[in-house]
Amino acid sequence: MKLLSVCTFLSCVFSMRSELCNPDWKSCKNVSDIATITCDTATRAPCTVESGSLTDDDDESITGLVEPPFDTIDEQLCRKKCQEQANSDSEHKCEYFRWIQNHSETKKTTCSLQTTCEHDPFCDSLTVLPASCLTVMKRV
Repeated sequence: MKLLSVCTFLSCVFSMRSELCNPDWKSCKNVSDIATITCDTATRAPCTVESGSLTDDDDESITGLVEPPFDTIDEQLCRKKCQEQANSDSEHKCEYFRWIQNHSETKKTTCSLQTTCEHDPFCDSLTVLPASCLTVMKRV
């Protein structure tokens, strides 16, 4: 049971700022206002990117996030994609990322790039965080 709890926690969502980080454990909602990168680990098809509410589908800082093509994304690559977008000329910059490894039948993993970290009070009272809750690290 303890191993299951540890595995669940480690496979849950991680969210971090794109620059220097200082652990400040909080819970964030999935805002994804910059973009969402989705990878289907079952089919190993190339990952796709969908623009968020603050970006356009033809924005090069978004379309370039999946070039060259890749078929899986982990927490480190998600952080790198957030930094890549933040370094672009885009008006809105990625400040946080949220990586979700989905263990359901769909086998999809997502990387949400976002400008805000809206607090999610639901997660505060939980001792074992479900996939809908995440860990945040914010810039010092």
